[in-house]
Amino acid sequence: MRYSSRLFLYAPLFALLALAVAAGLQWRAVAGGLETWLRQNNGHKIAPGVTLHFASESVSGFPFNVDVVLGNVTFTVQSARTSGSWHTDAFAIHELTFGRTQQIYEAAGTQTITWTDAEGGVHRLAFVPGSLRASAILAHGRLVRFDLDLNAIGAREVSGARVQLHFRKSPDRDAIDIVASANQLHLSPTLGAGFGGELHHANMTASLVPAQPVAALFAGRESWDQALEAWRRDGGAFCLDDLEMTWTEARLRARGRLGLDSDHRPQGAISLDLDGTVKAPAADVPDDRLARAIAQLTKVTNGAPRTFSIRIFSGTVNLQLTKTPQITKDAGLLGPLY
Repeated sequence: MRYSSRLFLYAPLFALLALAVAAGLQWRAVAGGLETWLRQNNGHKIAPGVTLHFASESVSGFPFNVDVVLGNVTFTVQSARTSGSWHTDAFAIHELTFGRTQQIYEAAGTQTITWTDAEGGVHRLAFVPGSLRASAILAHGRLVRFDLDLNAIGAREVSGARVQLHFRKSPDRDAIDIVASANQLHLSPTLGAGFGGELHHANMTASLVPAQPVAALFAGRESWDQALEAWRRDGGAFCLDDLEMTWTEARLRARGRLGLDSDHRPQGAISLDLDGTVKAPAADVPDDRLARAIAQLTKVTNGAPRTFSIRIFSGTVNLQLTKTPQITKDAGLLGPLY
């Protein structure tokens, strides 16, 4: 066999071996780096105000994936006036050895979320999902897109088919685009209020403007309340482009714009179109002044479609029937967000 024949015979083999070695080295670099980072940061802050705890970890997926599985995981978030935590029985991180910087997350078992609001109120939500998956795409060390998909929710307060949340840095403006949806949810009497316990469908499109003040949050350099304060001082607004919710006996659409005042209370205006029946919450349900106000004003129109204006100033919520007769009802008070 001539030398040239041997070259054509062995060159592909050598190339494959070189690729295999390169893939192995790359996998070890990515997997080893992630494993080292996790071990060094277990029980410590992984970002301003955010602490990670886990009881066990394992790494697999050679050669094309890096798959990390953590057991008994708790993420704790602490800010100046609020705190919260999320505990999951198992948490997995999946990352490609090659390609764009994207991570896939999965959580399994009982999910327990607890938080303390800015007024000292303690809240807790525990549920078991059929599946809980999320993905994050990074560019230049900054989060630019996040997607969450929650299927088959099982909790005392809320249960149902599916909830999705997506947000990204807008490609053509200084904004964060937000899309959320929910399907076939059953709500407790407290959450359902006057609309009833069956939410068949909900869809929301919105945006957070401007995006630049919260860039440090997505780069892991500031806590969420510090970033939100910078956003508020820069005239930040939550622009509700469209919210549509379909209940068993009512359908509503809303749009508007909200910001935060100097005391961190929501303020702004929302236009609400309602078609259907809204009932005042039962006597044994904690007071829901917005639902009660809507129920009272719907009696004026005798069940016909109507348009409301929700105006919030320094946390005070006022509901007005915008068509004749123009009637205003006190619809409650919102506390500071942080």
